[in-house]
Amino acid sequence: MGRSCTGAAVDVAEDPAMIKRPVAWLEYRDGFRYQLVRDCTQQTPVTGYDIDTEYIRLYRDGEITLRHGYASDGASGPTFHTRNSIRASFVHDAFYYLIRIGLISMDCKAPVDSLFRAMLLEDGMWQIRAAWWYLAVKTQGANSLYPSKEKPILRAP
Repeated sequence: MGRSCTGAAVDVAEDPAMIKRPVAWLEYRDGFRYQLVRDCTQQTPVTGYDIDTEYIRLYRDGEITLRHGYASDGASGPTFHTRNSIRASFVHDAFYYLIRIGLISMDCKAPVDSLFRAMLLEDGMWQIRAAWWYLAVKTQGANSLYPSKEKPILRAP
């Protein structure tokens, strides 16, 4: 049935062993909306790199694998999230991250933005909406490529 605990109740405030224990905290980043539950692979136009991070693997032939646990905030800006935007947003976020931390060149932005548009259309987004999204990353995306845009590490409690 249910779960239960047995044993005597301990008043934490009166137990010296509990009081002397160092304060525990966790470190995390805020602002992620989605997280992969299995690896995702996509062929891309970004070739010549051999990169292997905890969550991203980019092969020389342009294939990128986003690993289980990779997190994304989805599309940025004033928009609504739909299923036809999720896959493209994950891949686009991964490439912008690689540019932001200096593992791939800023010159990769244009082909990554074009790939983003192609993936939106491939996944069924209306052409006019995909065109607006592409225009947004093409004209405003560079603002997200600088190290200062990396999500800060937070602590709790």
